[in-house]
Amino acid sequence: MADVALPIDYFFRSLADDQGDRAIGVILSGTGTDGTLGLKAIKAHAGMTMAQEAESAKYAGMPESAIRSGAVDYVRPAGSMVEQIRAFLTGVASRDAQRLAGDSPALGRIFVALRDRTGHDFSVHKASTSRRRIERRMNVHQIETIDEYLRYLQINPQEVDALFRELLIGVTSFFRDPAAFDSLAGNGLPKLLDSRPDGSDVRVWVPGCSTGEEAYSIAILLREYLGAQERSLRVQIFATDLDLAAIETARAGVYPSGIVTDVTPERLRRWFVQEDSHYRVKKDIRDLVIFAPHDLLMDPPFTKLDLLSCRNLLIYVESRAQRRLMPLFHYALKPAGLLFLGAAESIDQHEGLFSTVDRKWKIFRRVNARRQALEGFPIGRGKTQACGGGVGRPTRGPRHPALATLVERMLLARSGQSGVVVDKRGETLYVAGRAAEYLEPAAGEPTHRLLKMVREGLRHDLTAVLREAAKTQRRGRPTWCAGHDQRWHPVRDHRGDTDH
Repeated sequence: MADVALPIDYFFRSLADDQGDRAIGVILSGTGTDGTLGLKAIKAHAGMTMAQEAESAKYAGMPESAIRSGAVDYVRPAGSMVEQIRAFLTGVASRDAQRLAGDSPALGRIFVALRDRTGHDFSVHKASTSRRRIERRMNVHQIETIDEYLRYLQINPQEVDALFRELLIGVTSFFRDPAAFDSLAGNGLPKLLDSRPDGSDVRVWVPGCSTGEEAYSIAILLREYLGAQERSLRVQIFATDLDLAAIETARAGVYPSGIVTDVTPERLRRWFVQEDSHYRVKKDIRDLVIFAPHDLLMDPPFTKLDLLSCRNLLIYVESRAQRRLMPLFHYALKPAGLLFLGAAESIDQHEGLFSTVDRKWKIFRRVNARRQALEGFPIGRGKTQACGGGVGRPTRGPRHPALATLVERMLLARSGQSGVVVDKRGETLYVAGRAAEYLEPAAGEPTHRLLKMVREGLRHDLTAVLREAAKTQRRGRPTWCAGHDQRWHPVRDHRGDTDH
């Protein structure tokens, strides 16, 4: 890979692979971003991470980069770190002596608390991984028993949010398993794309996209392949995840310098722009990818896909959920569409739905032209009320979940990333993506009235659009959504089909 040496990232990644949840990573004073990706690897393996308080550091670059990444458990002055490490190691010893029981009633109530606050069901995630992440949070707070931790959750709703983020952490990087991407380019894409007429669409879905590295890797691979073949196809990549913070990072497309370990110098020069100690994905690659929130286990799938890349996500869910996802993937793909899985994943008992393109690197082709019925969906149990005391009103579930899903779908279909939905009085119901280009807070008392928030230059046309919408009301309670092109499009407030 690149000649630039990033020894701290390299060491931390090796430490995480070797020690797993017993690894500890500490970032002290230094310039640049070395160590940030390594800390993320340690946290993904359920180890402990710490950074020096920036104010006490002679050079704040490295600590600040690590803290901004969200990968740091503790921020401390250098002088108080030893005490924190000692407390963590004491907790590790206690945890190893008495691991959480898989059938603990408190564990089930924690899953219900998560479902009550976030709307997402983690009971179908792999139990061993969930227990390890819960144990890690207990250790961070020096809580010894699962019952104590449940009580802590009930009186500290922000800890439910922290646990939610913890459960979503996964290991990701650009071109993870480079040989797998080489196989996709050499064995999968030719048969998928070579017969397509110029100008046709290529639709890709990357569920569980995290901070975007996999989605951008596929965008780069497609651009390279189509460029080498001198082909012109319209590429549209939908990248989705539960973690809203991760999606925002992915949309920005800015990554620490540690990616030089994963991206070749040629690709860095061609597809990235260096900005101080970071690399930004170039705009022509970012424009191929649309990021949006989506729950693979609960929300309707994207469909009519040419490629579905779901790498290293199935390993985090129980086998029963894996078995139900395979028919969903078959349903989402076009005939002869490709399924791209991680090295430790397989199609299991669904050989009748897919043929093998590359068994080692888990590339499969959809067979059976007849689309399977989408049965047993949604896969999660859905939202329920918390047992034994709630933990606050949901912070991540939208106020109008059906409407929110519909708006995100409509925007994705139009390749947009931002929009606003209003009711017949002009009150804002839902804001999707980044709307700062169109809206700004009005002076005086806070308001949800759209016409008071919209920027100058849009108000006159928007008033006419809203008036026309009120005149042409029809069944389904039509609302209006402003797309990134500053045009206003009608949206029906009911559940549409599952084609995006």
